[in-house]
Amino acid sequence: MGRSRYKFHELHDPYFITSSVLEGIPLFMQPVIADIIMGALRYMQREHYVQLRAYVLMPNHLHLIA
Repeated sequence: MGRSRYKFHELHDPYFITSSVLEGIPLFMQPVIADIIMGALRYMQREHYVQLRAYVLMPNHLHLIA
């Protein structure tokens, strides 16, 4: 199965985004991996002007309002 990339077309509307780890493995409980995710979110805010309104990082998934 190929990887898909979503493009957001409505710039003025917030998006609710959920992403899950394959097979529910609790990867985000590892501080190193959680730091990578947080760094990626900061990068998106800084370099791509994503307005991050809220997020929650759970052990095996994350939710964003961006």
